[in-house]
Formats: sequence, C-alpha cells, structure tokens
Amino acid sequence: MSSTFEIIARFEGVRHTFGETIIGNARLHPSSKDIAKKCGVADPDGLLTVKGNAEPSDLAERSTYRFLGTFRDYTNPRRHYSEGPERQFHFSTFIEHVPHDPDGLVQYLASNGKGHGIGPAKAKKLVEHFGAELVLAECRRNPNEVAAVANVPSWQAEEFAALLTSKAATENVQLELHKLLSGNGFPKTLTRRVIREWGNTATERITQDPYILMQFRGVGFRLCDKLYMSLGLDPKAIRRQALSVWYAIASDMQGHCWYPATEMVAK
Repeated sequence: MSSTFEIIARFEGVRHTFGETIIGNARLHPSSKDIAKKCGVADPDGLLTVKGNAEPSDLAERSTYRFLGTFRDYTNPRRHYSEGPERQFHFSTFIEHVPHDPDGLVQYLASNGKGHGIGPAKAKKLVEHFGAELVLAECRRNPNEVAAVANVPSWQAEEFAALLTSKAATENVQLELHKLLSGNGFPKTLTRRVIREWGNTATERITQDPYILMQFRGVGFRLCDKLYMSLGLDPKAIRRQALSVWYAIASDMQGHCWYPATEMVAK
C-alpha cells in the first residue's frame, strides 16, 4: 500500500481534465524536494505532474498549495518504453499554503487581494511595512492601517481583512473534514463541495447529522449511515429509523405500492 505524504508545491496550470479529475503541473517548494527525491522523483527541481479530483477553478495558477496524497508511477503508452514510467503525485485533497517568506507573502496577498484593490506592488508595501511575521495578522485585524499603507478605501481593506480571516478558518475546516470523510468511500471532491455549501460550519453540521450529506451527488444512505455509526451517535434515534424505512422502500424494486407496518418495523 502506498504511503501518504504531504507536499508543498506551486501549481503551474492544468494540462488535462476528464470528468472530475485534473492533471496539472506543479513546482515543488524547497521543503518538499527531499521527500520527492526519496520517493523516486528523478528531478525535484523540475515540474512535477499532480493528479486528483478537483475543478480547474479550485486550483489557481501560480498559487501554492499543500497537497496530501501518494507518489505513483505512470507509463504513458505514447512514449517509448525505454523512457520508463513517470513519477507523479496523486492527491486526495489540498489546501492553500500560507507562505512565510517575503516573496511568497507578496504573492499570497496579491492573489487574495484581487477585487480588493491590492495587487503585487501594494502587497509588497504591506509586507515591508508590517514585516513578514506580522503582515497577515495585521491585515486581518487592522484594516484602517492597511488602507493607509496600501492607499485603498477603508471598505476594501475591511473586505480584504474578512477574506483573510475566513480563509484561515476554512483551512482548519478542510483538514477536519478530510480526517472525517477520507477512507469512508465518499467522493473525493465532497470536502470542497460542503465548504461551498456551509462554509466554516460544515464540520459541526455533519457531525451533528451525517445524513445531511445525502443532498450531494454520489452520497447515499449507506455511506451516511456508516459515518453516523462511526461517530457513536444513537442507533435507535427516530431520524435514523425513519431514514432506514425510507431506504428500504426506495431500494425495493418489486413494484409494491404499499407495505405492511410490521414489515417496516422488521426492516
């Protein structure tokens, strides 16, 4: 069984898409190059192929992400066999990486500052003014000073602060949801879909009532019930009994138009 690794890499763009799967190029962060080399990547300084379930809009070009997944070999049938297989990274989930170096912070702030009046030049001013260690915290809690330094209206600085605060919370939710849903048969894109639907309250909502996930494509009663039981929730709860009855009726393909109550109790 392949080992799971976390790598940090800058996404360089999508090469191919098919269904919910994308294949793209990424460039490894220096901190991840040794991991990649030990896992058989021939040139950690070059482009690495990353593959996984995501929508193209989920991965922004030139943005840096933390990818969780496995290294795998892929042999392209169109290439000559003597070239050997390509070492790829197949991710199961990813979250945006918050850099700590000045250049990375400028890029991160500029990427999130689109629509809020903050581009690369103004992002650089903010990093120089607050310093690399404090700039993110100050941008979240001190929009008035951000507005003065970056020369943007206060309302744009306040929206920028709210966005950065929300992103920090969303990162934690993504990690929580990955632990909650991974390995249980749920669609790989489900984490991002539930965050779009419920935002930072997603984990709390699901742990209170796993059956709410049935509204998403590819998620049925059996998957939700398995999660419900794994969370140690009451197996005799009226909601679970009602859904069990519904599932029994919905799964019956014999064309019945009514069921005896005694049979439903048994099911």
